Amino acid sequence: MNLKWKLLILFLLFAGTVGYLFGQPHISQPADTGRELFTPVTPWVLLRTPATEDAAAATDLTATYPSFYDIVAGGNTSAAAIKTNIDDTNGVIDVLADLGWGVNAVEIAFFTTSDAANDTFDFELWAWRDNSLYGPGKLVYKTTSAANAVGTADCTRHPITGATQSSGLWADTISGTDYWPTGVTVTDSGTNQIAIVTFDLMGYRYLRCLVYNAGGTSTECAAVGAIISGF
Repeated sequence: MNLKWKLLILFLLFAGTVGYLFGQPHISQPADTGRELFTPVTPWVLLRTPATEDAAAATDLTATYPSFYDIVAGGNTSAAAIKTNIDDTNGVIDVLADLGWGVNAVEIAFFTTSDAANDTFDFELWAWRDNSLYGPGKLVYKTTSAANAVGTADCTRHPITGATQSSGLWADTISGTDYWPTGVTVTDSGTNQIAIVTFDLMGYRYLRCLVYNAGGTSTECAAVGAIISGF
């Protein structure tokens, strides 16, 4: 190939590059600093299998009750150790194992299997750090006095298994006390939408959800379940 053709090819390559850079919109990518924001894509998983209340009353944080301040995440032979009871029938989840690496915050929604609109329940959320030999557990959020209720949004299929639920409903009203240092956010409460509880994990790994005031009177929810996802 003679010099004339070589110069022509170089000119065409140069002209094409200039046309691409200046002749059309161009979106630059961020520099690879190794510290880009990472938001994992996670599914909904079961936090609590639909069931009646765990107890008739919420945890008495002032009593000598063997409280969750003394229930540890690991390194304890006690049957109460959270790490040995990770199961949705216990309302316990290992965020790292079930939602994966990189999850910084979670969102939780409650549902029932067979109830009428405005049936009520209460719950507590607790958190533990990874492998804490002797705790403490940290209270995240707590409701009392039948402060939560299902609305009119249907949940006639189990949100994880797809099984038919005769008259399942989503909780649309959540109201309680926020104990979390960075705050708990409740969205769409009282609107007949699906109320969502969201909070930053602050590095905590294990969560437990306990339900109270359910499965008793005709105005209480018969069986309350919860699902969780992360981001």
